[in-house]
Amino acid sequence: MTESLPDVVFLLDPDGHLLYVNALGARMLHRPMEEILGKGLPELFPGGPGALYRLNVASVATSGTIKNNVSRLQLPDGEVWYDTRLIPVSTQGGTCRYVMGVARDITASKQAEEVSWRWAERFRSAFDESPIGTAVCDSGGLLLHANQACLELFGIACPDSVRGINLLQVCRTIGIPDMRLPEDAGAPFKCLLDFDRIRSLDLLPTTRTGTIHIGGTISPLRSPDNGSLDGYLIQIHDITSHVLAEGAFQESNERLADIARHLPDAMFVIDRKGVVATWNLAMEKLTGIPAKEMLGKGNYEYALPFYGKRTPMLVDKVLKPNEMLRNRYCSVTRLEGNGITAEAVIQPRNGDSSRMLCGKAALLYGRQGEVTGAFESIREITELRGGDGPGIPEEEVIASSLTESSTTPPL
Repeated sequence: MTESLPDVVFLLDPDGHLLYVNALGARMLHRPMEEILGKGLPELFPGGPGALYRLNVASVATSGTIKNNVSRLQLPDGEVWYDTRLIPVSTQGGTCRYVMGVARDITASKQAEEVSWRWAERFRSAFDESPIGTAVCDSGGLLLHANQACLELFGIACPDSVRGINLLQVCRTIGIPDMRLPEDAGAPFKCLLDFDRIRSLDLLPTTRTGTIHIGGTISPLRSPDNGSLDGYLIQIHDITSHVLAEGAFQESNERLADIARHLPDAMFVIDRKGVVATWNLAMEKLTGIPAKEMLGKGNYEYALPFYGKRTPMLVDKVLKPNEMLRNRYCSVTRLEGNGITAEAVIQPRNGDSSRMLCGKAALLYGRQGEVTGAFESIREITELRGGDGPGIPEEEVIASSLTESSTTPPL
């Protein structure tokens, strides 16, 4: 969330070393992130201002009170004014562990300080009441600070009642036994919260009931002295509706897969890479090849039972319109939308009579309208065509007999 804010957001230790700053803050300093994290304020702001800023941070850490400061900076872009608010983040015992800061550029409105202050208050209120919960814990998982959104998400009335609680232990107890806090980059997480169980086990003093799904990101904070793990920044939000939608989508996919498997027509599905994802029962019967031997295979494996070689089929034509079909197709018709239907004579290799097949192929789409693959259904129509079907010369290797306008490109 801090990356989307219009202001500089940062986190310092009580000695004034920078532990975290959003991208806007790094751009303000005109320095890459790796060159500023872990640096002290005098190094970041040489020539006097940095020492004063460090005194302000030390004052906030010692007194445990919020401090506002309006300062003038000489940056590469010129002279700018910042209204900075420093907020102490304390342990359960009252010791300040971090100092959180929000710096707002007030250059344009320096002469109207009342207006500037009103906007700063509005921003602070919006930040504190954000729907994204934010919490800070130490390296062992003990909660040091949680904003109002985080407290409301967990049904906590008083922040002091949960300060010092081991969040890692709570998560392991409620159903994530293998949960680990990241040591390097930030890591996403998901969790099912059963508030009735949480309350019965006396894990948290929650007033909520029922269950919700939560998700978010845990980002490690490291000591500027030796790089050791010093704590974590946690961002949390309710993902219940998303999880339920994913579950419904998965259930729908499973039902469709089951329907496809039992369709009377032979049918197979490939993904965008040409890998077989579905090979139904009718296709097993038509080709004599069980699904377990075909699923997960690419490189035109699905063409071998029909043509004895790896070659594009109709299903490839709908995925790649410029694909040339090197098979003997006839009566090829483009369907409304993206589909193709065609007939083909299959010459057996064992001396049996040739067979005529009718194929139909079309694209498959995901929830966002993106192409996810294509399917081809195949039906034997030898008897309908009165035996072996039309003879097609062996040398004819490109699809022919289009039943559409002459402007259609050849298959």
